[in-house]
Amino acid sequence: MTAADDYTSPTYLKRLVNVSKLSEDAIENDLLTVFSEIEQHIRVAEELRSQWFQILSDNFFRQSGGGEQILMPSKFRAAAGVIKERVLRFGTRSLLKDQIYQVQVKAEVASSDRRLQWLGKEAGEDSANVEATFCVERGTSSPASQA
Repeated sequence: MTAADDYTSPTYLKRLVNVSKLSEDAIENDLLTVFSEIEQHIRVAEELRSQWFQILSDNFFRQSGGGEQILMPSKFRAAAGVIKERVLRFGTRSLLKDQIYQVQVKAEVASSDRRLQWLGKEAGEDSANVEATFCVERGTSSPASQA
């Protein structure tokens, strides 16, 4: 793996921020990938939480010695820490990509209608809420409020 492939490296971030080379499709595909990764890590975190409460209610664990009772939580803490860091990394990446998309729309490199459609699809919201959010980003008033 090269430094450019490592999500934490400055080289990757430099390549990511090079707005002129990113198409709308590339941004949307990367955002979908990031959202999928976040959902996967959230499912893993939920499973870890479920296992933790199952272990806490287990008689064997409660009756085991202090060493076992210390070892188990430290394993869970380490796993939870890894999940937290990954979710934070992917969350940061999604925010950065979304900001790049927004900058491209403001620079008229990307279609504002397409971004509006993308925001509505991803948020699962009605178009009026998404349009109002989009207008706030642009600093304009929405057509619905002008009527």
